[in-house]
Amino acid sequence: MNEGEKPRKPRAPSNEMPLYPTEAQIARAVLGDRAKDWKRIAKVLEDKEGLPKINELMGGFWPAVVAFFYGWQCVPISGGIPEPKSKWED
Repeated sequence: MNEGEKPRKPRAPSNEMPLYPTEAQIARAVLGDRAKDWKRIAKVLEDKEGLPKINELMGGFWPAVVAFFYGWQCVPISGGIPEPKSKWED
């Protein structure tokens, strides 16, 4: 931040992210300034941890990426992505 510049409020990337962002958009949203490391990190997470792969036609499905990282960090998602409802529930 430069002298005299007002601090900016952090913005949640999920509020501005398209439903199917490009891999570059996902990299910036997840890693910020370290986005250049995304391909290497994503490969490991896809192969060993279950990160959803990028769909060649549509791009990455942002809600699935967010859900993966919340689950991977054992953080419950509250209200952002609905839990699937059982067909046996009313």
